[in-house]
Amino acid sequence: MDGGAVREAVLAAPLWLPAARCSTRGIARAVGTSQSTASRVWRDLRRPSIAADTLAGLLADADVELVGALLGPTGSSLLLRRRARGSRRPLAALGPVSRRRLRTLLVAEHARARNGVPADEIAGEHRARFRRLIARERNDAVLLATSDAPAADGGSAAVLRCADEREWFGLFEPLSQLPEQFVGEPLADLEKRLHHWYEHGEASCLWTPPAPPEPAPGKSEAPSSLVAPSESEESSIEDELLVSIRTGIAEGSFEIGDELSDRVLADRLGAGQGRVRRGMHALAEEGLITVTAENSVAVRLPTKADVVEMYAARQALGTIALRSACRRGTAGAREARAALDALAECIREGDTARTQRLDAEFQTALAQMSGLSRIPGLIGSFAKQLVMFITLMGPRYAYPTGEILEQDAGLLASVLEHDQDRAVAIWREKMGRGAEYMLDLLDEPRTGPRGLV
Repeated sequence: MDGGAVREAVLAAPLWLPAARCSTRGIARAVGTSQSTASRVWRDLRRPSIAADTLAGLLADADVELVGALLGPTGSSLLLRRRARGSRRPLAALGPVSRRRLRTLLVAEHARARNGVPADEIAGEHRARFRRLIARERNDAVLLATSDAPAADGGSAAVLRCADEREWFGLFEPLSQLPEQFVGEPLADLEKRLHHWYEHGEASCLWTPPAPPEPAPGKSEAPSSLVAPSESEESSIEDELLVSIRTGIAEGSFEIGDELSDRVLADRLGAGQGRVRRGMHALAEEGLITVTAENSVAVRLPTKADVVEMYAARQALGTIALRSACRRGTAGAREARAALDALAECIREGDTARTQRLDAEFQTALAQMSGLSRIPGLIGSFAKQLVMFITLMGPRYAYPTGEILEQDAGLLASVLEHDQDRAVAIWREKMGRGAEYMLDLLDEPRTGPRGLV
C-alpha cells in the first residue's frame, strides 16, 4: 500500500477492530504496517485549538457524563453534561481501553466525511431527536461540534466548534480526562453502535444512553435526601467499589500489597466515607475483599489455599444448582440465553477483560434457573471473587475464551435437555480446568514493579 492507503487503513481500523486489540501495535499488525507508522498517523492527525483549550477549562472543576452523540451527513456532534465536583478530588480518568473507544468516536468523523453518504429519512429523524435532546439540557451541558454540524434550537448548552477534523481529533486529550466511572460504560455501548454504523454504511449514527430500568409496580421514587440508603443503593456501592478496585489495579493506580483506605475509595467514587465503609464490610462478609482493622482494603494476590477452597465450593454449589435446574425445566432460560449471547459477542470482539465478567454473569443466571433461594447468590459471590482474583493476576491470566464459550453453551444445552449427568460433568470439568490453570499461574515467578509479569 502507498502512504495514503496506509493512512486510511490506520484511521479506519478502530471502526472494525475491538478496543481490546486497538492499541497502536494492534492496529499496525492488523493493517500490515509498522508501529511507528501507525503512531505517526495518529500524531499528525491532532491539532490544538481554542475549542480544546476551552473544553479543558470547562472540565477542570466538574465531573462529566456522556449524554449523546450524532454523526450524520452534515457533521459530527458530541453532547456532555457537567456535574458539580464539590471539594472532593477528581475521579480517575479514562483507562486505556476507554481511551481507545474515545479515539474510535473521534476518528469516525474522518470516515463520515470521506464516505459522504447522502442524507435519508432516518438521518433527518436522528437530527431532530438530537436537537430535542440538546434543547432539554440546562446550561451545564457542553456541545462539541464540527464546523458544519447543526446547532441546537432553544438549547442552552455551551457550543464549541472545531474548524476541521484535525481540531476535532485534538479534543482527544481533554476528553481523556473524563471520569471512567461515568463515561467508561457509555463509551463501550457507543463503540458497538459506531461499529454497526460503519459496517452497514448508514447515513447517520445517533447514540443516547440506554434508559434506566423502570421502578417496580407499586413503588414510587422518593428523593434520596429524604430516605435512608436502600438495599439496592447498598448493592450499588458494593458494585462500584469492586469496579473501582479492579480498574485501579488494571490502570496501575494500585499495586499488589497496597492498602486502600475508606477515604481514598470515597474520594475516588465521590461517595461518603460511611457509605463506602458499609460497602467494604458487606464485600468482606462475602469474601470478595479483605478489610483491615484500619478500615482499609488490602490488595493481595490469592494463595493456593484460596484457589483450592474457592473452586471446591463452586463445584459443590454448582452441582446442586444444575441438578435442580435440569429437573425444573426452562424457567429463567431467557436470561441465561441473553447472558450467553453477550459472552459470545464479547469473545468475537476480542474483549478478553470483559469475557471473565460475562462468564460470571452467565454462571449466576444459570444457577438462578435452579429455583433455589440461597445457592444462586453464593455462586454469584464466588464468581465475583474469581473475577477479582483474575484482575490481580493481571495480563498473565489468559484462559482460552473459546473453551469458556464451549463449556457454557454445553451447560445451557444440557439444562434445557434435562441431562443432569452431562451438565454436572461439564461443570466439574470447567471447575477442574479453571483451578488447574490458576494454580499453575501461582507457581510461575512474578517479576516487575507490581509483582506481575
